[in-house]
Amino acid sequence: MYNVDKISDIERNRGQIEKNRDHIERNRGVIERNRDVIERNRDMIERNRDM
Repeated sequence: MYNVDKISDIERNRGQIEKNRDHIERNRGVIERNRDVIERNRDMIERNRDM
């Protein structure tokens, strides 16, 4: 019985790991988009300073 519980724990952990990998990948995309927004904002700030 103990081994069966351990196996189901391992399987559950594997599922959680896979879900976490998906979240990490999605977050990488969000970070990249945020970097682009920051860069555009910096450009706008520079242009506004020049006015």
